[in-house]
Amino acid sequence: MLHPSTVAGWAQLALHRTSRELHALYARLPRYAVPVTAWTDQHGTIHPAGTGWSEADHVAVEALLDRERELRAGIAAHPAWAAYEEPPIPAPRPRVYATAA
Repeated sequence: MLHPSTVAGWAQLALHRTSRELHALYARLPRYAVPVTAWTDQHGTIHPAGTGWSEADHVAVEALLDRERELRAGIAAHPAWAAYEEPPIPAPRPRVYATAA
């Protein structure tokens, strides 16, 4: 993670907060985004009917997802990452073959 004093660092903090808000919203929303009728799966488990999300819930989720995408793109494209070198790719470990004597 970049240092919080950098612009990208602040964006990362905003991304964490946005993700936390989105997860909290998902936790309070009904299981299904659209209304569904009760159904039984192939194992005999009965799944209850769901009312789905309200239009306001759909808008709130989309707004948070859009904000997450915007922050992720800004962080990934930030020039601060140019200061970091790509780590070298380690050579594969040589195989050790047991020889039968």
